[in-house]
Amino acid sequence: MQVDPGPRLGRAFDALESLGFTVRTAECEAVPRGLFSTGFVQEIEFVPRGGPFSGRLDELEVVPRPAADHLELGLEVDRRGGLLAEMADIDERLTRITVTDESTGEIESKLEDEIERNL
Repeated sequence: MQVDPGPRLGRAFDALESLGFTVRTAECEAVPRGLFSTGFVQEIEFVPRGGPFSGRLDELEVVPRPAADHLELGLEVDRRGGLLAEMADIDERLTRITVTDESTGEIESKLEDEIERNL
């Protein structure tokens, strides 16, 4: 079975690809509370293989939360840091963006700005 993303998530994936990211894994995870709400979420882990974030961050985790009139993307920006930063979990920042009917290029700009702000 193949499950395709809706139009908003598809444009977000295209924007991430334009920024040099590729999918490493996708999992469903239980999330008791926090930025990504409650229940189960699909977490998609991207790694920078090129583009402006290559060598600057380890990974970008994306949690899509669709609604009728928008798509919220929870982002976990995992900055490249030393062993101590990773052990203390101070190398990760949580943020989010909202996608409505923007073009892929506009979503790319939103993502780039938000990731840059959290490096």
